[in-house]
Amino acid sequence: MANVPPVQPDPSQTARYKVVQPTPLSTTPPTPANTDPAEVAGNGAEYRIEAPQAARPAAAAVELQISPPAPKFAVFVAHGMGQQIPFQTLDQIAEGLRQEDARQRGCSIDQLPAPTVRVIEIGEEKFQRIELKLSAGQNVEREVHVYEGYWAPLTEGQVTIRDVIVFLFQAGLNGLANATSSFKRWVFGQYPSFPPEINTVIYLLTTLGVVAGLVVMNAAIAAVAAARSPFMTPPAWLTSNLVADLTTTFNFFIACVSALAISLLLALLDRTLRRKDWIRAIRFVSAPLSVATFILTIFAAILAGVAIPLIFYRHFNAPSTPEIWPEVLKGYLGGGFVSEFNDKFTFALVILLAIFAGGSLIVWVGKVLYLLLKDLFSSKEGEKGKKWFSLLVQLAFIALLALVGVEAFSLIGKSDHGLGNVVTHPWDFISWPLLVAVSALVRNLLVQYVGDVAVYVTPHTLDRFNQLRTAIRECVGKTASAVYSAKDGGRAEYDQVFVVGHSLGSVIVYDTLNQLLLDDELATAQGQSGMDVFDRTRLLLTFGSPLDKIAFLFALQKNKTTEAREAVVASNQPLVRDPRYRQLPWINLYSRWDIISGSLDLYDLPQPAQPRVMNTPDPEAATLLVAHTEYWGNRLLFSTLHSKLTN
Repeated sequence: MANVPPVQPDPSQTARYKVVQPTPLSTTPPTPANTDPAEVAGNGAEYRIEAPQAARPAAAAVELQISPPAPKFAVFVAHGMGQQIPFQTLDQIAEGLRQEDARQRGCSIDQLPAPTVRVIEIGEEKFQRIELKLSAGQNVEREVHVYEGYWAPLTEGQVTIRDVIVFLFQAGLNGLANATSSFKRWVFGQYPSFPPEINTVIYLLTTLGVVAGLVVMNAAIAAVAAARSPFMTPPAWLTSNLVADLTTTFNFFIACVSALAISLLLALLDRTLRRKDWIRAIRFVSAPLSVATFILTIFAAILAGVAIPLIFYRHFNAPSTPEIWPEVLKGYLGGGFVSEFNDKFTFALVILLAIFAGGSLIVWVGKVLYLLLKDLFSSKEGEKGKKWFSLLVQLAFIALLALVGVEAFSLIGKSDHGLGNVVTHPWDFISWPLLVAVSALVRNLLVQYVGDVAVYVTPHTLDRFNQLRTAIRECVGKTASAVYSAKDGGRAEYDQVFVVGHSLGSVIVYDTLNQLLLDDELATAQGQSGMDVFDRTRLLLTFGSPLDKIAFLFALQKNKTTEAREAVVASNQPLVRDPRYRQLPWINLYSRWDIISGSLDLYDLPQPAQPRVMNTPDPEAATLLVAHTEYWGNRLLFSTLHSKLTN
């Protein structure tokens, strides 16, 4: 038989991660020394049997040189609010550390030691981890294992928009009460006064105003749609002038939203191309433009929420003949201005939508054709006939899709539709469906993001989320406890543990770390050995953290609380109860562009003192409304964590 050369793997197809199956520790006793080594080898035993050695003279001194095991480090991370994909946070931490490690080594990421993905069993629980080798300089590597506290499925589908709105109103009212006087908080055995966080209350009230405006606009659309039901006669109040007033209001709001969207796209383009010198002009324009359009959009939403009820009131009290009672907004703003604004808005928005839809279609078709042609020319000779047939079918489908779209656009452009008592072009009402889409997007964001906060951080009253909040703490606490209690032989597996939390995850890991410290205190008081949480925790790293805002908005003040009660609350938080625990380094990354996070000032005494939370702004998290998640793509987070892991 001819010698067949071994197959060489394609470097582009080689996996960078090594997946290791779980391997339970063997409990088989060693084979007795008088067992035949050949028999053992034949049975596939894992033990190697050595021949008996001659006994040493009794006088000979025997020195055992036992090298201490190499230290292992663990990173425990908890994700933030929103729909988190399983293992996404593990991947982000591992890849971010690998990219930083490649910078430190001065090589590409593909030249690094391959990470290992492993399923382990600690006690009766199974956990997934990623094992990394990070450079500590001078040919020294650190073994780092990354674990995740994954809690997202617990809150999925548990919160409604009504829960979110009630939560926001409760937070706003309590924040207003706390902002009217000095804010007091029990820290390190003292009960000092802190400056009230007025900006937090303003942000929250503004959010409530925007939500209320969107609710009013959607209610107006629902009322008009219900009144135009084909099974009933339109009421007298549904006149063409009322519809025109509502359309003008919606047009103004959608125009502001469109301007905000364009400015955010410019900001994201700035972020993508920030290494290019010629893009500085975009950076100079995008930041102030995004702020201006954001403020304008907020103003438009709140203004619409106030104006629409007044418009309905004026039309309800108007004569039934439309000609007698003209459009309200034309009376205030001038008929020429309103008509010209609506015409230009409709034209500009249709053009923008056409460019967006056409550009997206061209990009999609281009990708499809590229993949088809690439597959065609890389296929074997015998398969090319099938590939050509597949290509023709795909092209026919694309052509048919384009033909249907052009025909539908042509029919719409030639038709007129009635709404109310007016016959007009359908493009004139393009803001109505867009407003519904914007409202649905905002509603989804509120439920997915603010809803998680509402579940975990509810005012200190009995509520229906208490059981769910307990489940989140137990879920994350179980993983964290397993990391600290993991054993390698008879000793703790990890010499150092680094605790990381993003957004709401920072609140959860803060509570988890406090609970682990309390468990150690109770174990010591009972004469038992704990997990040495304080001695082995080398960093608490929070980023995008709302800890300060939550502590301010949901604290009880004035006659609702006393110093004794606040001291009892702080007794469950060793990190603010005893300054000894604050020898543990706490770094907090935040951005002034992130409306959720901020500097953490309520976890230290107000006067300058040590130790303090090391608040560090991230200069690269500078995109409005996106900064809260930009930390993951910036270097500061991973350079900070890598430095602590390797020094």
